[in-house]
Amino acid sequence: MKIEIKNIKTEAIIGVYEHEKTNKQPLFIDIQISYDSGKAAQTDNIEYALDYFELTNSIINFVENSSFNLLETLAEKLLDLILLDQRIKKSSITIRKPNALENLADYSSVIAKRKQ
Repeated sequence: MKIEIKNIKTEAIIGVYEHEKTNKQPLFIDIQISYDSGKAAQTDNIEYALDYFELTNSIINFVENSSFNLLETLAEKLLDLILLDQRIKKSSITIRKPNALENLADYSSVIAKRKQ
């Protein structure tokens, strides 16, 4: 099964410029997750399903308490966090930084990762 969680709104200290290192900036995160939902579907039991509420909260908590120069680094770290769940086989993430540049509507970094 593939799950998509879109437009997770959060803020972080992210960037290489001095003003980016002192002021939190808005970020929007989309994640796609592939996992085996067979047991959850067969039993109709949340215990076997992926808890997207908990996952979303852990992503927000991680981002808001982090500080990175690059979106690419943040994306890699978030994928590592997501893949800690043994049921998740692969995931991809898109992080959008809408205030990256004055004349730019949006900047995003997209990374995918699969368990070895």
